[in-house]
Amino acid sequence: MLPLVLGWLIVLPCCAQESAAREMARQREDLRALQEKLGQFSNDVRAAQEDAAAFKGDLARLKSENETLRKEIARLEGLIQKLDAAREQNRKTIVEEVSKELATFRKTMAVESSKSVPPPKPVFEEAYEHVVKKGEYLAAIAEAYGVTVAQIKEANQLKSNELKAGQTLLIPKKSSTARPKSSAPSKKKSKNG
Repeated sequence: MLPLVLGWLIVLPCCAQESAAREMARQREDLRALQEKLGQFSNDVRAAQEDAAAFKGDLARLKSENETLRKEIARLEGLIQKLDAAREQNRKTIVEEVSKELATFRKTMAVESSKSVPPPKPVFEEAYEHVVKKGEYLAAIAEAYGVTVAQIKEANQLKSNELKAGQTLLIPKKSSTARPKSSAPSKKKSKNG
């Protein structure tokens, strides 16, 4: 048994050494794999840091551009407000000028209408004859005779309100007893009365 024990004592250290050597080789391999992973991780961290630095630069640039755009928008809004105020002032001025011109035109037309419509001449019992003068228009003529524009148009078979100087119109009488607003024409007296 002694030889057997001695054999084992010789083999055991050899086996133990081989086992330890294999374990060391495995640990070295694991260490090498960990070092590679650490190197890759370091590269990834470096790339992430570079990306973060680039992102910070982009963010700073965008903040600066955003501030510039805000200032430009504020400036443009100010200009728009000034333009709106100027446009409103121009609108008011135009409305005032047009109103003054319209009032002057109405006064002129009223004076001209009262001057231009001569006293009517009765042509026959149902109508007066009126010769259109330059600047006269249907509404003024109708008002002077106390009739409507539609009645004058119907009596003369007019399709529009346009008149020509020298044109002769028949103006229907309002009724057998009614007189025009301007000086009333006297009826022709008969030889008997």
